[in-house]
Amino acid sequence: MKLGAKRWVYLIISMFICLCAGIGYAWSVFQNPIVSKFGWDAAAVSITFTLQIITSTMTPMLTGKLLKNIKTRKVILMGGILLGACVFSTGYINSIVQLYLIYGIGSGAGIGLIYPSLMAYSVKLFPDKMGVSAGMLAASYGSGAIIWAPLAAGITSTHGVLAAFKVLGIIFLIVVCALSLFIGEIPKNYMAEANNAEAEYENNASSIDKTTREMVRTPVFYVVVLMFVFGISSGIMLMGHASPIIQSALKFTPAKAAAIVGLLAVFNTCGRLFWGWASDKCGRYAVIFTLFTVQSVAMFSLSLVNSANMFIGLIFVVGLCYGGFATIIAPVTADLFGMKNLSSNYGFMYISYGIAGVVGPMMASWMSELNNGSYLQAFVAASTFGVIGLALAAYIYMKSKKIELGVGLESEYDAV
Repeated sequence: MKLGAKRWVYLIISMFICLCAGIGYAWSVFQNPIVSKFGWDAAAVSITFTLQIITSTMTPMLTGKLLKNIKTRKVILMGGILLGACVFSTGYINSIVQLYLIYGIGSGAGIGLIYPSLMAYSVKLFPDKMGVSAGMLAASYGSGAIIWAPLAAGITSTHGVLAAFKVLGIIFLIVVCALSLFIGEIPKNYMAEANNAEAEYENNASSIDKTTREMVRTPVFYVVVLMFVFGISSGIMLMGHASPIIQSALKFTPAKAAAIVGLLAVFNTCGRLFWGWASDKCGRYAVIFTLFTVQSVAMFSLSLVNSANMFIGLIFVVGLCYGGFATIIAPVTADLFGMKNLSSNYGFMYISYGIAGVVGPMMASWMSELNNGSYLQAFVAASTFGVIGLALAAYIYMKSKKIELGVGLESEYDAV
């Protein structure tokens, strides 16, 4: 079987691995049981999730150079051992510092080795379908909570939260480590054996291959990072505060709000699949412009509507857009800086997700405190983020057009 056929098998294997790495999205299931068991402050316990996000996005930057020449399967194996061992060890904690170090930082590092590596791998595996492959992988990663949250909740209700960590840790060790052995390597300069693959790849990818050192010395890199920070912050703000936002704005009960949050996760997953496909068919920047415009309008509308149905509908729209932004980071990185060093380059570009993971939730909390629990001003601020992001996207689009045409290549990539 040629690589052209095998690559779909490799992608499916990668998706199952990313489901395990998506355990971070199930954090809300663990927080209250941890607070109840140990009597720790809820705000202090919530820092664990922030540490996990920051660590998972910083790990590719810190380890990218060291792991550059190591096969993907070995990187995933290391990530699986770290993730599984740390989640399992969390079942034996007795202090909040241990929670921070073992689950927040330890499991975050494991996720940081797994997800960014597999995202870059999937895009290189499908140079003719970068958006689709990235969307499928991002969707599986984002769907982690759909599987792990109810399982963890069930174990917690009968055996306690520490037992849930132990069971999940064993599952991750077995599944990730075993599946990593079946990940095949991609030949250098691989071109997909699909119809018109070369033509599609040439239309979607930059003819310039920049090393990570060269990439971070270009002004374009920082503009792209900032663009994604503005795009992702709004969505992650809503994803992280969905339940309190719905309860505050619509006076829903926690149970009813939780049901809406569950549906929001489904829209997030669908967005990752749809926008990845659309970016291959309609072009990367057509999708980016659409995402910023729709998300900005939806966020501003949330501050005005009085209808519960319309409010919920707008939340779902934002969830769709958030999924889109999460999907196209890797394809855009490949388009602008080439495929050769994508694994390392994407690791640095992925920092935008970590920054947004801090900015978005902090903005929501701050605005809520200033406005007596109301999130209306947070919606307006998020809408403004969309306008700024749209302007940055227009700037990057013009630069990318010059690069594609070979006009002023050196000036576009001059070192800062």
